[in-house]
Amino acid sequence: VKEVDELLQRQFSVVEELMYDVCPQVRVVAIEGACRILSIFWELIPKKVTTAMLTSLAGDLVHDKTSPAVRAAVFNGMTFVIDNPLAQTALKK
Repeated sequence: VKEVDELLQRQFSVVEELMYDVCPQVRVVAIEGACRILSIFWELIPKKVTTAMLTSLAGDLVHDKTSPAVRAAVFNGMTFVIDNPLAQTALKK
């Protein structure tokens, strides 16, 4: 179980790193992927990870000054997250 948790944490860390990649196209794909992951696996992802991802998306990446495509990807991706009823409480905060 510990090994699985460590593997999952590494995967979440990679997604988070890719959301801040220097290449805007990589950031766009990472944002869309992160949102789909949150949408599909919300109840399986630790709250700390979901909070960190949502903070990155809504607090930082939505204001990306270097790429309008990144800002648009946040809004497009959040439509998937919004569709998950379990995410509603966290999104209201």
